[in-house]
Amino acid sequence: MRIGIHHVSIVSALAAFFLTYSVQVIQLPDFACGLGRFVDCNCDGSFEVTENHSLESAWGRNQPPRLYTQGLEVTQYSLLRFSIVMKTVEQQGLQAIQRSRELLIGECTALPNHLRGILLEFGVAIPQGFASLMKALPEILEDGDNELPDLYRPTLHRMHTRLVELREDIEAMTKEVGQLVKQHPVCKRLTAIEGIGPIGALSLYAVMGSGKAFSKSREFSAYLGLTPRQYSSGGKTNIVGISKKVGNHRLRSILIQGARAYVYRMKEPRSLKDRWLKDLIERAGPNRAAVALANKNVRTAWAMATQGTDYQRRLQLEMAAQNVLQTETCIR
Repeated sequence: MRIGIHHVSIVSALAAFFLTYSVQVIQLPDFACGLGRFVDCNCDGSFEVTENHSLESAWGRNQPPRLYTQGLEVTQYSLLRFSIVMKTVEQQGLQAIQRSRELLIGECTALPNHLRGILLEFGVAIPQGFASLMKALPEILEDGDNELPDLYRPTLHRMHTRLVELREDIEAMTKEVGQLVKQHPVCKRLTAIEGIGPIGALSLYAVMGSGKAFSKSREFSAYLGLTPRQYSSGGKTNIVGISKKVGNHRLRSILIQGARAYVYRMKEPRSLKDRWLKDLIERAGPNRAAVALANKNVRTAWAMATQGTDYQRRLQLEMAAQNVLQTETCIR
């Protein structure tokens, strides 16, 4: 298949492609202009960008055209090859389960807000909390003295039934995710990491897979948007916070929420990693410590997936206990 990339329509197609799959790119220097470019799709899953001397650039002879697509720069008079690691059918299925669960959670959040707003227009106020709403809806339907019109009561009953069904579906899918994680060898090993539960392990594996799409753990962390932005010039390094507009925001939010839960539940450090985390909490605060823990967890998960090893949590606890015994012995 041969596509002329000097056409404008190829920009949107390549943008959607690179946003979907993890791509490892080799950037080459920019040379002379005035050459047409083609992308050749090979049978082995690789692509070639080749030149055609008979075609002129759509931007003219004296301007070197560039195609910017998520950090990829296709330049003139160069040969560019890169390999693409596709997601397996198993990964796509696990990701579909997680996306469907997120859809149900969104509906279960939107429907109570919708009901509260409508009932408030009729003078019926409901206390905050999902439990208060589920307790108040049957009482509102049975109360004939309130200002709720009779023609709306069948619709309110239908919305209440739908809300109960959504809660049951979410609970059923959550149990299904837990069973899948227990049966999957990689996901089961990932749950041993601090701050990663069944939902985080399933989502992490659905995106990472075997980890072969990334040459090192920092690349995977940067792909998720967990590495800080850096503006360095003149030998001075300026590191700022992470960006909310880049990376995989779905998986990043799950990992940070799990890390935040571990940060707030940790009382006394039991391992060397817990000591590092406690020092970071005292120095930078719990929120930044949660992001740092999520970053470390992602790199640990990549190493476990690529090397096929287990998480050495027990070894960390034993080392920490030995350090405590040595410290007490020195004090005595």
